[in-house]
Amino acid sequence: MGMDDLIDAHCHWQDPRLESRCSEWWPQIEARGWRGMVNGTEPDDWERVAAWAEQTPLAKPSFGVHPWQVGRTRGDWRERLRSFLERFPGAGVGEIGIDKWIRDADLPRQKEIFRAQWNLAVELNRPITVHCLQAFGHLLEELRGLPRPSGGFLLHAYGGPVELMDQFLECGAHFSFSGYFLQDRKVAVQEVFRKLPEDRLLVETDAPHMLPPESCRDQSFSDPEAVECSLHHPANLSAVVRGLAGIRGWTPVHTALLTTQNACRLFGWEG
Repeated sequence: MGMDDLIDAHCHWQDPRLESRCSEWWPQIEARGWRGMVNGTEPDDWERVAAWAEQTPLAKPSFGVHPWQVGRTRGDWRERLRSFLERFPGAGVGEIGIDKWIRDADLPRQKEIFRAQWNLAVELNRPITVHCLQAFGHLLEELRGLPRPSGGFLLHAYGGPVELMDQFLECGAHFSFSGYFLQDRKVAVQEVFRKLPEDRLLVETDAPHMLPPESCRDQSFSDPEAVECSLHHPANLSAVVRGLAGIRGWTPVHTALLTTQNACRLFGWEG
């Protein structure tokens, strides 16, 4: 196991921006054996997430309602979510969360949707992927009153203060490092990932979101004319691993091995 065996803990392969370009970079990702969690964000994209999981063994699905999309939940969304999770016994629940950054955030509704999804994940004992922006205190309040799946949950692209790190760890959190955090202005976030326990660290791209700085993108996969430099794609995962390795003072191979083992344990991938 080495740099040819990585797991992207959080990605949106079903996003139309990636689907339209997949023929250019996907064969090279398959050749390296990289795997990834494909995270749903609303009921309308769950079938596209399912299609990825059915088409390739490199994809493991998660189905959930993102806090930005709570206004799109209606009717039988809970029953639909359960049906997708039952259809895919290895699937996770995500991307769910609480977010105050979005304009006109409806926190009561966000929390209602969050709790419903969390409780379903606990009932079925599925891993959970959590999004949080500018609402870390609200998230901690929710987590302290909720049971959790046996393996814990992923707090993806954690950008909160180092002072809350231990409290989230006590709640069962794992943390995935994003290449977006390799920007010079993200020193405080880098410090969090420098201090986290080794067994709680994963790596993610969140592609096509959270584009890393240009100097930290992987240029080894394709001709820049084939994959737009401005489009964040899963092929940047190796650059994310190298960036985290630099922050921790590890070799990239050690970082790859460690984060892959942690992802296998949390999400149920075979090692």
